[in-house]
Amino acid sequence: MNIIASIILMIASTEKLTRFILLFTLLWFIATPVIKKITKNSKKKRMIRGFAGALPFILCIVYAAINIHPATYQYFALRGGLLCLILLMLSGTMWIPDSKKERKLHISNVLNGLMMCGGAVTYLAAVICLVNNTYVADYSELGWADSFSCMIDTMSESYVSRNYKNISFDELKAKYVPMAKEAEKNNDKKEFAKVLLEYQYEFYDSHIWFSQNSSILSQAEEELVGNDYGLSMYRISSGDSIAVMVEEDSQAENAGIHNGTVIKEWNGTDVDEAMQDVRCLDYWYQFEVLENEALMKPIFLPMTAALKRQSFNPPEVIRQLITE
Repeated sequence: MNIIASIILMIASTEKLTRFILLFTLLWFIATPVIKKITKNSKKKRMIRGFAGALPFILCIVYAAINIHPATYQYFALRGGLLCLILLMLSGTMWIPDSKKERKLHISNVLNGLMMCGGAVTYLAAVICLVNNTYVADYSELGWADSFSCMIDTMSESYVSRNYKNISFDELKAKYVPMAKEAEKNNDKKEFAKVLLEYQYEFYDSHIWFSQNSSILSQAEEELVGNDYGLSMYRISSGDSIAVMVEEDSQAENAGIHNGTVIKEWNGTDVDEAMQDVRCLDYWYQFEVLENEALMKPIFLPMTAALKRQSFNPPEVIRQLITE
């Protein structure tokens, strides 16, 4: 019963095109020997067999073209690749010429047998792979906010660390879905990318990622973690946070800060306290270890402050020059 339930869940959660390919290959396995028998050694009926051989090949090309995409290639590589292999085998079976002699071990019969057996084994492997990944879902027919909401619902059931991390998906939904709706209302892809970046950050998990137009993603990241002050910061072994990468003629340099300056306060707040609420938003890096994020917070503090448009007033920043 568990196997049947898993197969039903797999069928329900698999995208429509993959479901169609699974059904097509199953029917084509039945149709192949029938078509070959009807058209055997008949020159007049070769066009029927040629079309029958071309159809799986065309479907393979279409299926691969749709799925070889940055957002889906990892999913497609194994499961979709197996389905494409089945289609190619079915196509090749139709194009194997008939044996002119009634010998069971004729090369044509052997090749036909190998193709059909290989296709059956590959089909079984593809079904097993799909059953073992039943939470692959296709929400592409929905709008931005609705698909995002459905994705959160799916993760609330399938995310493996949901209980360990004590994640409240209801709170995440209440926080981010309205933001997604606003972005969709304004047709603002950059704002939607920001929503995805912020949502991704909540999990501290590099296994969670999304695909977005690189230009839009770069703009979103720049606005979320932009650097308006011309400096970065780094925490050294003594525990002090020092200024690094200070740009010439920047606000930081004009305020008297140079590479090596120890930053004690940020806008009147102790620098360590100011770092506590810093969110290290970065598409490429998810800080699964808190100590790693703590190491990066001094780097993100100036950028986050710039985003919030905090004033950069020299008297409010206590500086101790290490190097001039």
